[in-house]
Amino acid sequence: MVFYPQFEYKFLKSDACQIPFEMALGQKLFEENGIVTGFNITKVHPTEGLTMEVSFTSEIKGIGRFPSGKNLGSGTMTQYPHGIVDASWKGVLTTAEGEQFVWWAHEKDKVVGSGEVKGLTMLTGFTNSQKLSWMNNLIMANESEFDPDSQKISVTGYEWPFIVYTMPIDSDFPKNHQTIGKHKHSDGEHYHFVWGPGRSDAETATKPEVQEAYKARDEQYGPLGVHGTMVAVDWDSCYADGACIEACPVQVFQWYRTEDDIPAIELANATSAGTGEDHDREGRKDYTDKSDPIREHDCIWCMACVSVCPPQAIKVDQANLEYHERASGTFNKELAKGSAPPPHAH
Repeated sequence: MVFYPQFEYKFLKSDACQIPFEMALGQKLFEENGIVTGFNITKVHPTEGLTMEVSFTSEIKGIGRFPSGKNLGSGTMTQYPHGIVDASWKGVLTTAEGEQFVWWAHEKDKVVGSGEVKGLTMLTGFTNSQKLSWMNNLIMANESEFDPDSQKISVTGYEWPFIVYTMPIDSDFPKNHQTIGKHKHSDGEHYHFVWGPGRSDAETATKPEVQEAYKARDEQYGPLGVHGTMVAVDWDSCYADGACIEACPVQVFQWYRTEDDIPAIELANATSAGTGEDHDREGRKDYTDKSDPIREHDCIWCMACVSVCPPQAIKVDQANLEYHERASGTFNKELAKGSAPPPHAH
C-alpha cells in the first residue's frame, strides 16, 4: 500500500552506514497486487517534505484461511527529503462472499535503487463477521513495493509473530471485571469506563519510587482498576514510565495529574478536558501519576503503546467494543451481526 508519484524531488542517498538487519515474520497470510487510482498533493516544503492524499485499489489472494477479495484504501503520506516515506492508511477488504474487514495501517518506506519504494506496513483491523472474527486479533506486518513508472503496488502480508502477550493486565479483560466508574470527557460526548476490582499486589506495590511518591504526598496507596475498554490501561500496573505517551501518534493518553492533581481513585467518576501533558514522557508530576486514555475514541489501533509499555500494563483490542456498548446500554444485536463496526456510544 505504497505510493511514490512522478514528481521532481531530490533525495539524499548514503552508503556510509550499512547494518544488516533481518526481521522475523510469522505465517504468510496473503499476496496483494494493485494500482494507485488517485492522489492530490496538499503540501510541498523544503524540509517538511511532500504531503499528499492517496487512494488505491487492489486484489488480495488469501493463503490458508485468510480471505481473498477486493481491497480499497486511502490515506495521507509524506515523503521527506532524505528518502523516507511515512504514511497512514485506512480501508476495507471485501471478500467474495461480501464480508468486510475494516483496517487501519501505518507505513514506513524508503526510496531505493532506481526509484522503487520499499517498506513495511503494520496493520490491524476489525470485523463483526463471525467467520472472520479471528482476524480481530491479528497484527499484520506487510512488506510492500511500489513501481513509480507503472504505478503498481505489490504487497506480501505476514502475521506479526508477537500476538500473544504475557502481561500483568488480565489477558481476558474485561471479561473478569465490572464497571466501577465512568471517566467523562468534558466535550459531553466521549467517555471511558473504569473497570474493577483493582489489585493491591500489582507491580506498583513493590516499586520503591512509586511507594515513596505516595508517602511524600501523604496519599494512601490502593487498588485503582483499569481505565478504558478498547484502550485499557491497568493503573495498578502502570508506574508512570511514560513510553506510551511518547509513542502514541494521536495523543490518546495524557498524564492525568497535569490536568487534575488529585488522588487517582477520584478519577474513576471525574470529568476531564484532555488538556494535560500528552507529549512529554517525562511530563509526569511524580510516580503516582498515571497514563490516562482520555482520548480512547481517537485510537488508530497502531499498537505502539502496547509494544513499548515496560510493565505491559496496556491492552488494545477493538473487539472489546461490545463490552463498552453493553456497559453503556447501547449494544445492538442486529448491528453486531453486520460486517462493519457498529457506531458506539462514546
